[in-house]
Amino acid sequence: EPKTIAHLMLGCVFSRQVWAVILKRWGKSEWIPSQDSLPADRWSTRLVPSSKWHDLSTGIILVWWTIWKHRNAIVFDGARPDVASVTHLIEAEGRLWWKAGLFKGLGLAVIFDFPTMGT
Repeated sequence: EPKTIAHLMLGCVFSRQVWAVILKRWGKSEWIPSQDSLPADRWSTRLVPSSKWHDLSTGIILVWWTIWKHRNAIVFDGARPDVASVTHLIEAEGRLWWKAGLFKGLGLAVIFDFPTMGT
């Protein structure tokens, strides 16, 4: 199969395993995207109210960024594919992104078990 960005982020077995874990934690297992349907296209109009779209799109970027960094570690540093490590990094990085103010509402903050706003 060609190594396209869609394949890397959505289509390969590893990425689909990461998405399955993350979406299960988000309580949205049914949201697993196909390789032909990017999450941003699919989720923006059908599944997510506009008030939650910013946090969801930030969460999607977080997942993709972490998968990309892990891919680079595999290619350039000889790391082994590790779904548990990637999902842990997504949560850890998500907490840092929340502290930096990248998540605007409680959407993913609650899912990632961040402290509530104002504390």
